Amino acid sequence: MSRYAVWTGALSGGLAESPVLDEMAYDIGLEGDKALATVKCDRFKEYYQAVEQKLIRADPARGKISEGLSMWQQINNLPLVYRQFLVNYFKQPPAAQTLFVTLALGALGALTLNVLRLSKVGWWAQYKDPLWGEIMVSPLLGALAAFGIYLIGSAGLLLTTDMRAAQSGVTPLSAFFIGLLGFVSGLLYDEAFGRVRRLGTQLFAERIDRPEGRPEDKSLADALKQGSATRVAELVLKYGIGTRLATQSEFTFLVPSDEAVGQKPLQFWLDLNNEATSSFEKWYRRHHSGKAITKKDVAAEVPDVSEKTLAVDDGTTFALTVDKDEFKIAGIRVIIPDLKWGNGIIHVLSGEVA
Repeated sequence: MSRYAVWTGALSGGLAESPVLDEMAYDIGLEGDKALATVKCDRFKEYYQAVEQKLIRADPARGKISEGLSMWQQINNLPLVYRQFLVNYFKQPPAAQTLFVTLALGALGALTLNVLRLSKVGWWAQYKDPLWGEIMVSPLLGALAAFGIYLIGSAGLLLTTDMRAAQSGVTPLSAFFIGLLGFVSGLLYDEAFGRVRRLGTQLFAERIDRPEGRPEDKSLADALKQGSATRVAELVLKYGIGTRLATQSEFTFLVPSDEAVGQKPLQFWLDLNNEATSSFEKWYRRHHSGKAITKKDVAAEVPDVSEKTLAVDDGTTFALTVDKDEFKIAGIRVIIPDLKWGNGIIHVLSGEVA
Protein backbone atom coordinates (compact mmCIF):
# COMPACT_ATOMS: atom_id res chain seq x y z
CA MET A 1 0.00 0.00 0.00
CA SER A 2 2.85 2.40 0.75
CA ARG A 3 4.47 1.72 -2.60
CA TYR A 4 1.15 2.11 -4.36
CA ALA A 5 0.54 5.43 -2.60
CA VAL A 6 3.95 6.74 -3.63
CA TRP A 7 3.49 5.53 -7.24
CA THR A 8 0.06 7.13 -7.50
CA GLY A 9 1.35 10.38 -6.04
CA ALA A 10 4.23 10.47 -8.51
CA LEU A 11 1.87 10.15 -11.47
CA SER A 12 -0.89 12.45 -10.32
CA GLY A 13 1.08 14.93 -8.27
CA GLY A 14 -1.80 15.07 -5.80
CA LEU A 15 -0.29 12.98 -3.01
CA ALA A 16 2.80 13.88 -1.04
CA GLU A 17 5.06 11.56 0.92
CA SER A 18 3.96 11.06 4.52
CA PRO A 19 6.63 10.27 7.14
CA VAL A 20 3.92 8.89 9.45
CA LEU A 21 2.72 6.41 6.84
CA ASP A 22 6.29 5.47 6.00
CA GLU A 23 7.01 4.70 9.66
CA MET A 24 3.82 2.65 9.96
CA ALA A 25 4.73 0.71 6.81
CA TYR A 26 8.17 0.03 8.27
CA ASP A 27 6.70 -1.26 11.54
CA ILE A 28 4.23 -3.45 9.67
CA GLY A 29 7.09 -4.88 7.65
CA LEU A 30 8.80 -5.99 10.90
CA GLU A 31 5.69 -7.89 12.01
CA GLY A 32 6.72 -10.72 9.74
CA ASP A 33 9.65 -11.50 12.01
CA LYS A 34 7.52 -11.84 15.16
CA ALA A 35 5.84 -14.94 16.47
CA LEU A 36 2.35 -15.52 15.14
CA ALA A 37 0.79 -15.28 18.62
CA THR A 38 2.18 -11.76 19.19
CA VAL A 39 1.09 -10.25 15.85
CA LYS A 40 -1.42 -7.40 16.21
CA CYS A 41 -3.43 -6.18 13.18
CA ASP A 42 -4.65 -2.92 14.72
CA ARG A 43 -1.64 -1.04 13.39
CA PHE A 44 -2.22 -2.38 9.89
CA LYS A 45 -5.92 -1.44 9.97
CA GLU A 46 -5.06 2.14 10.92
CA TYR A 47 -2.48 2.31 8.18
CA TYR A 48 -4.82 0.85 5.57
CA GLN A 49 -7.65 3.22 6.46
CA ALA A 50 -5.36 6.25 6.34
CA VAL A 51 -3.98 5.36 2.93
CA GLU A 52 -7.37 4.34 1.59
CA GLN A 53 -9.03 7.61 2.60
CA LYS A 54 -6.26 9.69 1.07
CA LEU A 55 -6.54 7.80 -2.22
CA ILE A 56 -10.32 8.12 -2.29
CA ARG A 57 -10.15 11.87 -1.66
CA ALA A 58 -7.52 12.32 -4.36
CA ASP A 59 -9.20 9.98 -6.84
CA PRO A 60 -12.92 9.21 -6.30
CA ALA A 61 -12.86 6.79 -9.24
CA ARG A 62 -10.01 4.72 -7.78
CA GLY A 63 -10.24 1.09 -8.67
CA LYS A 64 -11.81 1.84 -12.03
CA ILE A 65 -10.30 2.27 -15.46
CA SER A 66 -11.12 5.10 -17.84
CA GLU A 67 -12.80 2.73 -20.30
CA GLY A 68 -15.29 1.76 -17.61
CA LEU A 69 -16.44 5.33 -17.02
CA SER A 70 -19.09 7.25 -18.89
CA MET A 71 -18.17 10.37 -20.83
CA TRP A 72 -19.41 12.59 -17.99
CA GLN A 73 -17.42 10.59 -15.43
CA GLN A 74 -14.30 10.86 -17.59
CA ILE A 75 -14.72 14.64 -17.75
CA ASN A 76 -15.09 14.75 -13.97
CA ASN A 77 -12.10 12.45 -13.46
CA LEU A 78 -9.55 13.83 -15.90
CA PRO A 79 -6.61 12.81 -13.66
CA LEU A 80 -7.77 9.19 -13.92
CA VAL A 81 -8.01 9.41 -17.71
CA TYR A 82 -4.59 11.05 -17.85
CA ARG A 83 -2.97 8.41 -15.65
CA GLN A 84 -4.58 5.63 -17.65
CA PHE A 85 -3.26 7.22 -20.83
CA LEU A 86 0.26 7.40 -19.36
CA VAL A 87 0.12 3.74 -18.36
CA ASN A 88 -1.04 2.68 -21.82
CA TYR A 89 1.51 4.97 -23.51
CA PHE A 90 4.51 3.61 -21.64
CA LYS A 91 3.40 0.04 -22.32
CA GLN A 92 3.84 0.65 -26.04
CA PRO A 93 7.10 -0.15 -27.88
CA PRO A 94 9.47 2.79 -28.50
CA ALA A 95 8.56 2.96 -32.20
CA ALA A 96 4.87 3.42 -31.37
CA GLN A 97 5.69 6.08 -28.76
CA THR A 98 7.85 7.98 -31.28
CA LEU A 99 5.13 7.75 -33.91
CA PHE A 100 2.51 9.14 -31.52
CA VAL A 101 4.75 12.07 -30.58
CA THR A 102 5.47 12.72 -34.27
CA LEU A 103 1.77 12.81 -35.17
CA ALA A 104 0.98 15.07 -32.22
CA LEU A 105 3.80 17.48 -33.09
CA GLY A 106 2.77 17.45 -36.75
CA ALA A 107 -0.77 18.48 -35.79
CA LEU A 108 0.67 21.12 -33.45
CA GLY A 109 2.93 22.48 -36.20
CA ALA A 110 0.03 22.85 -38.66
CA LEU A 111 -2.07 24.56 -36.00
CA THR A 112 0.85 26.87 -35.19
CA LEU A 113 1.09 27.86 -38.85
CA ASN A 114 -2.54 28.99 -38.97
CA VAL A 115 -2.31 30.75 -35.61
CA LEU A 116 0.66 32.73 -36.93
CA ARG A 117 -1.32 33.65 -40.03
CA LEU A 118 -4.16 34.85 -37.82
CA SER A 119 -1.85 36.80 -35.54
CA LYS A 120 -0.43 39.04 -38.30
CA VAL A 121 2.80 39.27 -36.32
CA GLY A 122 5.84 40.50 -38.24
CA TRP A 123 6.51 38.52 -41.39
CA TRP A 124 3.08 36.87 -41.24
CA ALA A 125 1.30 40.20 -41.78
CA GLN A 126 1.57 39.74 -45.56
CA TYR A 127 -0.48 36.53 -45.51
CA LYS A 128 -4.25 36.40 -45.67
CA ASP A 129 -6.22 35.00 -42.75
CA PRO A 130 -6.86 31.26 -43.18
CA LEU A 131 -10.38 30.00 -43.60
CA TRP A 132 -11.92 28.42 -40.53
CA GLY A 133 -12.34 25.19 -42.44
CA GLU A 134 -8.62 25.20 -43.15
CA ILE A 135 -7.89 25.74 -39.47
CA MET A 136 -10.06 22.77 -38.53
CA VAL A 137 -8.51 20.48 -41.15
CA SER A 138 -4.91 21.64 -40.75
CA PRO A 139 -4.09 19.46 -37.67
CA LEU A 140 -5.13 16.38 -39.63
CA LEU A 141 -3.05 17.46 -42.63
CA GLY A 142 -0.09 18.21 -40.38
CA ALA A 143 -0.35 14.79 -38.72
CA LEU A 144 -0.54 13.05 -42.11
CA ALA A 145 2.45 15.00 -43.42
CA ALA A 146 4.42 14.14 -40.28
CA PHE A 147 3.46 10.49 -40.70
CA GLY A 148 4.82 10.47 -44.25
CA ILE A 149 8.09 12.10 -43.20
CA TYR A 150 8.32 9.67 -40.26
CA LEU A 151 8.12 6.70 -42.65
CA ILE A 152 10.69 8.23 -44.99
CA GLY A 153 13.06 9.00 -42.12
CA SER A 154 12.63 5.56 -40.53
CA ALA A 155 13.37 3.92 -43.88
CA GLY A 156 16.62 5.86 -44.20
CA LEU A 157 15.46 7.66 -47.36
CA LEU A 158 15.35 11.15 -45.88
CA LEU A 159 17.94 13.63 -47.11
CA THR A 160 19.69 15.12 -44.11
CA THR A 161 22.38 17.72 -43.38
CA ASP A 162 22.54 19.88 -46.55
CA MET A 163 19.69 17.98 -48.27
CA ARG A 164 22.04 16.60 -50.87
CA ALA A 165 23.61 13.62 -49.14
CA ALA A 166 21.34 10.70 -48.34
CA GLN A 167 21.81 8.45 -45.39
CA SER A 168 23.70 5.28 -46.18
CA GLY A 169 21.56 2.30 -45.30
CA VAL A 170 18.52 2.13 -43.05
CA THR A 171 19.64 3.92 -39.89
CA PRO A 172 17.19 4.59 -37.05
CA LEU A 173 16.85 8.27 -36.27
CA SER A 174 16.63 9.68 -32.76
CA ALA A 175 13.23 10.40 -31.26
CA PHE A 176 14.15 14.07 -30.84
CA PHE A 177 15.07 14.43 -34.51
CA ILE A 178 11.91 12.63 -35.61
CA GLY A 179 9.88 14.87 -33.30
CA LEU A 180 11.50 17.96 -34.82
CA LEU A 181 10.74 16.65 -38.30
CA GLY A 182 7.14 16.08 -37.23
CA PHE A 183 6.71 19.66 -36.04
CA VAL A 184 8.41 21.13 -39.13
CA SER A 185 6.34 18.83 -41.38
CA GLY A 186 3.19 20.14 -39.77
CA LEU A 187 4.38 23.74 -40.03
CA LEU A 188 5.24 23.22 -43.71
CA TYR A 189 2.83 20.44 -44.58
CA ASP A 190 2.53 21.44 -48.23
CA GLU A 191 6.32 21.07 -48.70
CA ALA A 192 6.25 17.80 -46.72
CA PHE A 193 3.61 16.35 -49.05
CA GLY A 194 5.75 17.53 -51.97
CA ARG A 195 8.76 15.63 -50.57
CA VAL A 196 6.70 12.46 -50.19
CA ARG A 197 5.37 12.85 -53.74
CA ARG A 198 8.85 13.33 -55.21
CA LEU A 199 10.11 10.25 -53.41
CA GLY A 200 7.16 8.24 -54.67
CA THR A 201 7.80 9.42 -58.21
CA GLN A 202 11.40 8.28 -57.94
CA LEU A 203 10.43 4.89 -56.51
CA PHE A 204 7.74 4.09 -59.06
CA ALA A 205 9.17 5.82 -62.12
CA GLU A 206 9.75 3.53 -65.08
CA ARG A 207 13.42 2.70 -65.46
CA ILE A 208 14.64 3.02 -69.04
CA ASP A 209 18.05 1.81 -70.06
CA ARG A 210 19.75 4.74 -71.70
CA PRO A 211 23.10 4.77 -73.43
CA GLU A 212 24.26 7.63 -71.17
CA GLY A 213 27.74 6.23 -70.89
CA ARG A 214 28.31 5.62 -74.61
CA PRO A 215 31.18 7.50 -76.24
CA GLU A 216 28.90 8.97 -78.95
CA ASP A 217 26.68 10.70 -76.39
CA LYS A 218 29.62 12.03 -74.38
CA SER A 219 31.35 13.26 -77.53
CA LEU A 220 28.26 15.14 -78.76
CA ALA A 221 27.63 16.57 -75.30
CA ASP A 222 31.22 17.84 -75.09
CA ALA A 223 30.90 19.47 -78.50
CA LEU A 224 27.68 21.24 -77.47
CA LYS A 225 29.20 22.42 -74.19
CA GLN A 226 32.03 24.05 -76.14
CA GLY A 227 29.38 25.70 -78.31
CA SER A 228 27.58 27.34 -75.33
CA ALA A 229 24.75 24.80 -75.40
CA THR A 230 25.19 23.11 -72.03
CA ARG A 231 21.49 22.65 -71.35
CA VAL A 232 20.89 20.79 -74.61
CA ALA A 233 24.01 18.74 -73.82
CA GLU A 234 22.21 17.49 -70.70
CA LEU A 235 19.29 16.35 -72.86
CA VAL A 236 21.71 14.63 -75.23
CA LEU A 237 23.10 12.53 -72.38
CA LYS A 238 19.67 11.83 -70.95
CA TYR A 239 18.02 10.67 -74.17
CA GLY A 240 21.03 9.22 -76.01
CA ILE A 241 20.88 11.63 -78.97
CA GLY A 242 24.52 11.09 -79.88
CA THR A 243 23.86 7.39 -80.47
CA ARG A 244 20.92 8.21 -82.75
CA LEU A 245 22.82 10.78 -84.80
CA ALA A 246 25.94 8.64 -85.13
CA THR A 247 24.05 6.10 -87.27
CA GLN A 248 22.85 8.69 -89.82
CA SER A 249 24.64 9.37 -93.09
CA GLU A 250 23.93 13.11 -92.83
CA PHE A 251 21.87 15.48 -90.68
CA THR A 252 21.40 19.04 -89.51
CA PHE A 253 20.78 19.61 -85.81
CA LEU A 254 19.49 23.02 -84.66
CA VAL A 255 20.52 23.70 -81.07
CA PRO A 256 19.41 26.74 -79.01
CA SER A 257 22.14 28.29 -76.89
CA ASP A 258 22.02 28.37 -73.09
CA GLU A 259 20.87 31.99 -73.22
CA ALA A 260 18.03 31.06 -75.58
CA VAL A 261 16.86 28.20 -73.37
CA GLY A 262 17.12 30.47 -70.33
CA GLN A 263 14.60 32.83 -71.88
CA LYS A 264 11.96 30.08 -72.08
CA PRO A 265 9.53 29.43 -69.19
CA LEU A 266 10.51 26.93 -66.53
CA GLN A 267 7.62 24.67 -67.58
CA PHE A 268 9.23 24.36 -71.02
CA TRP A 269 12.35 22.85 -69.46
CA LEU A 270 10.34 20.61 -67.12
CA ASP A 271 8.34 19.25 -70.05
CA LEU A 272 11.51 18.39 -71.97
CA ASN A 273 12.83 16.44 -68.99
CA ASN A 274 9.55 14.62 -68.34
CA GLU A 275 9.99 11.14 -69.78
CA ALA A 276 6.33 10.32 -69.25
CA THR A 277 5.36 12.65 -72.12
CA SER A 278 6.44 12.99 -75.74
CA SER A 279 7.52 16.63 -75.34
CA PHE A 280 11.18 15.96 -76.00
CA GLU A 281 10.53 13.82 -79.07
CA LYS A 282 8.38 16.62 -80.54
CA TRP A 283 11.14 19.11 -79.74
CA TYR A 284 13.76 16.86 -81.34
CA ARG A 285 11.73 16.45 -84.55
CA ARG A 286 11.39 20.24 -84.78
CA HIS A 287 15.19 20.68 -84.50
CA HIS A 288 16.47 17.78 -86.63
CA SER A 289 16.70 17.37 -90.38
CA GLY A 290 17.93 14.42 -92.39
CA LYS A 291 19.87 16.69 -94.76
CA ALA A 292 23.16 18.43 -93.97
CA ILE A 293 23.17 22.13 -94.94
CA THR A 294 25.99 24.52 -94.10
CA LYS A 295 26.26 28.29 -94.14
CA LYS A 296 28.44 28.03 -97.24
CA ASP A 297 25.69 26.16 -99.07
CA VAL A 298 23.20 28.93 -98.33
CA ALA A 299 25.64 31.72 -99.26
CA ALA A 300 26.54 30.20 -102.63
CA GLU A 301 25.80 32.48 -105.59
CA VAL A 302 23.86 29.84 -107.51
CA PRO A 303 22.56 27.51 -104.83
CA ASP A 304 20.12 24.72 -105.32
CA VAL A 305 16.56 25.87 -104.55
CA SER A 306 16.20 23.20 -101.85
CA GLU A 307 19.19 24.61 -100.04
CA LYS A 308 17.41 27.92 -99.39
CA THR A 309 15.08 26.16 -96.96
CA LEU A 310 15.48 23.48 -94.33
CA ALA A 311 12.76 20.86 -93.84
CA VAL A 312 12.84 19.28 -90.38
CA ASP A 313 11.39 15.95 -89.31
CA ASP A 314 7.98 17.24 -88.20
CA GLY A 315 7.30 18.72 -91.67
CA THR A 316 8.09 22.34 -90.82
CA THR A 317 10.18 24.28 -93.32
CA PHE A 318 12.55 27.03 -92.14
CA ALA A 319 13.91 29.78 -94.38
CA LEU A 320 17.70 30.06 -94.63
CA THR A 321 19.34 33.42 -95.32
CA VAL A 322 22.83 34.91 -95.31
CA ASP A 323 22.97 38.72 -95.22
CA LYS A 324 26.33 40.47 -94.82
CA ASP A 325 27.86 37.30 -93.43
CA GLU A 326 25.03 36.96 -90.87
CA PHE A 327 23.47 33.51 -91.08
CA LYS A 328 19.83 33.20 -90.02
CA ILE A 329 17.49 30.23 -89.79
CA ALA A 330 13.77 31.09 -89.62
CA GLY A 331 14.83 34.65 -88.86
CA ILE A 332 16.93 33.57 -85.85
CA ARG A 333 20.62 34.45 -85.85
CA VAL A 334 23.06 31.55 -85.82
CA ILE A 335 25.82 32.35 -83.33
CA ILE A 336 27.94 29.25 -84.07
CA PRO A 337 27.35 27.84 -87.57
CA ASP A 338 28.70 24.69 -89.18
CA LEU A 339 29.78 22.85 -86.05
CA LYS A 340 30.76 19.50 -87.51
CA TRP A 341 30.09 16.32 -85.60
CA GLY A 342 29.99 12.85 -87.10
CA ASN A 343 28.40 12.96 -90.54
CA GLY A 344 26.29 16.02 -89.84
CA ILE A 345 26.21 19.72 -89.09
CA ILE A 346 25.15 21.49 -85.88
CA HIS A 347 24.01 25.12 -85.81
CA VAL A 348 23.85 26.88 -82.44
CA LEU A 349 21.03 29.46 -82.51
CA SER A 350 20.54 32.63 -80.49
CA GLY A 351 16.84 31.79 -80.03
CA GLU A 352 14.37 28.94 -80.05
CA VAL A 353 12.67 28.09 -83.34
CA ALA A 354 8.88 28.39 -83.22
